[in-house]
Amino acid sequence: MYNRAANVYRQVSIDSAPSTRILDELYGAILSDCRTAAGAIRIRDMETKGKCISRALAILNELETALDHRVAPEITQNLSALYNFVRTRLFTANVNMEAGALEDVERVILPLRDAFQQAARR
Repeated sequence: MYNRAANVYRQVSIDSAPSTRILDELYGAILSDCRTAAGAIRIRDMETKGKCISRALAILNELETALDHRVAPEITQNLSALYNFVRTRLFTANVNMEAGALEDVERVILPLRDAFQQAARR
């Protein structure tokens, strides 16, 4: 019963949240997953690494799917290119056990998150 109520609450929270908050939380989740996956790589925890990178990839796919190229073609094209770079680095980290590739992801996602946070405050 509790799980069902929590899921309903979570869905209502998502449905009523401003898009800027959702974007902030998604970028935050990617960053968190990268940090956890990097730690897992260092201690050779394959299961945690795999789960975190898979979750980050799923979020990235949703972000890219949500891009509306008709509204802002140049911005969405640039975001799509950044997301493609991030995807490549996530795959590299996963396959080659490279924590450094996850740091590359952070170097891309952090400024994006910061920019959207600044835009939301205006």
